[in-house]
Amino acid sequence: MEGEVSKINKRPFYFVSEEEYRLLHQLCTKSFPGQDLSIPNLRRLASQTQNATVGTPDFAPTPSTVDAEDGSGEASSEDAISLRAGRSDIPLPEIVNIHQDLGCLIVDGQGEHRYVGPDSGHSFNTAVRSWTLNISNLTDKEILSPMVRVTAPAASPPSESRALAQNPNSLPTEDIVQSCASRYFEEVHSMYWLYSTEEFYTRLEATYSRSRTQQSGSWLCSLHSIVALGASSIQLPESPHNEELGRKSLEAAKLLVSTVCDQSDLDGVRAYILLSLALQFHGYLHQAYMYVGIATRIAFSLGLHLDKYATKHNVVSKTHGRRLWWSLFLFDHDISLQLGKPSMSGPTYASWNPPLPSEEIVGPGSFTPNEHLEHCVGLAQLAKEVRHNLYTRPIHEGVQLSQSNFEVSLKSLKQWLDMLPQHLHIAPSVPPFHRRLVAMLHLRYWSTVMLVTRPFLLCSLLRVNRLSDVKKRQYIDELARKCVSAAQASIEIFEDMVRESVVSSLVMMDFFFALQVVQVILAAAAVYCPETYKGQAKRCIAILRAIATSGYPKHLLPETIFQLQRAGVFDDALFSRELRDGLHTSIDGSLQRYTRAVETPDVESDWRLLTDFDFFDVTVEEDFMDQLMRISD
Repeated sequence: MEGEVSKINKRPFYFVSEEEYRLLHQLCTKSFPGQDLSIPNLRRLASQTQNATVGTPDFAPTPSTVDAEDGSGEASSEDAISLRAGRSDIPLPEIVNIHQDLGCLIVDGQGEHRYVGPDSGHSFNTAVRSWTLNISNLTDKEILSPMVRVTAPAASPPSESRALAQNPNSLPTEDIVQSCASRYFEEVHSMYWLYSTEEFYTRLEATYSRSRTQQSGSWLCSLHSIVALGASSIQLPESPHNEELGRKSLEAAKLLVSTVCDQSDLDGVRAYILLSLALQFHGYLHQAYMYVGIATRIAFSLGLHLDKYATKHNVVSKTHGRRLWWSLFLFDHDISLQLGKPSMSGPTYASWNPPLPSEEIVGPGSFTPNEHLEHCVGLAQLAKEVRHNLYTRPIHEGVQLSQSNFEVSLKSLKQWLDMLPQHLHIAPSVPPFHRRLVAMLHLRYWSTVMLVTRPFLLCSLLRVNRLSDVKKRQYIDELARKCVSAAQASIEIFEDMVRESVVSSLVMMDFFFALQVVQVILAAAAVYCPETYKGQAKRCIAILRAIATSGYPKHLLPETIFQLQRAGVFDDALFSRELRDGLHTSIDGSLQRYTRAVETPDVESDWRLLTDFDFFDVTVEEDFMDQLMRISD
């Protein structure tokens, strides 16, 4: 009877007030720093502490401090004992306060306010740009400072030829599609697997055969999107306006969106991912993000996330579905990281992740090394945990940050790097056709290290002089230098990629990683020795030029060049002479020649686009990127 009364007197969970829940959550977070407060984990913690003395904090897990040699830390029991014996966990509310003060909204080209998370890098880039350009922050802390606009020539009128866009069932000639597909498989397919190479070219041959059958809207959308991606780089004998063809193909692909949604099959997932890539390439980042969301919904409806797809089909079809799911996972992670948006799986992805596909059944392609997908997905999952634990939860849920939170993340990343097989390490023995993807894998790693340590560099730039705690200042400086070291390692990788001509402008990740490195180096120049790091920033100019040969990276380049010039890095006369004459250059002894783009026939007109900017007439404009897009047309 007593047990029954006890059960009756228990308060149901819905009687707990919001304030009571919030306070209990804060207490649990403070008592168990770095722990996930999910139901299974709370049960485990409750079981561990059942026999502990009330008020004794010895049961609370306390990770170790960062190892000064390898830059990592781990929540191991031995380190926890050492820490409790004489070392304390340093609270870091300053890191959270920085992101809260830098804003969360930006204004896009249409004048709409868009939310960006603190993990996107927008706040970091804005703070560094404001520092180097000596622009005061806006009074409204919710709004990120707009980009700097420089006076530019009048925009040329847009093309009136839209015949291809008006008839999406009409495709370009086969040789054009073949050329665009070749570049797609070399630079994009290796990162995001969508089609089996054999399947794609078999279907393409049937599409252009004499007895043409009715093609699905998803397949036509995919082909138009591939042309929109690759048309800017191919040589068209009948017309020099290849960029115009790319824009018209993009419009044709967009006209097929409703048809693709109606079909909602595997081809529909592929079509939406390719359309997102094409939109991103042409500068429509938010539209690309939205179409990735539709692709995700279709993938969910097919059961790809449950590993139940194609139960009535063969093993190959099921493996296709798995590989497509993980490619969607990676692309969604990449674009959400660039924009600072939530990704499809959120923090609870582990409960519904299907196993990785067998590469023995469906080969990833000649440009993708074995086991790459497995390790790339593992790194993306670590990055998602970093974004959630170090950025999202502290900002939106009030979770406190301390030294241990960052050490756990750094240790996990170091363990990932140690687990890489030998053929995925950067080495001269890597085959030429695998070098791009191996290099990009390591750029992802160093980018994630910068994601963990970037707030400390920003704190060193903006607020370190306000800190009175000597140990905290030393710790912030230590992780700030780790961030700079990660940027320097990325520069070395990029320079190798430029020498081997394996950088790409088709996907935004190359430019995104390079821009992240530039901002870190500029911040380091302001915090530490200016001459040392400005010299490294000059090395980044050649890297940016190598990447920004077409598409959206080309539109982003002028503002970046302008920022570097204002920071005292960009030498206008020297850079002009080297570009015009195509001279050999050796920036810190690393690059023998700027890029393939320097040797292209249109370099004169491309350079004129930059020199026509008046670098001294500076105004703050919110439509800077929109102006650049019109100028480039």
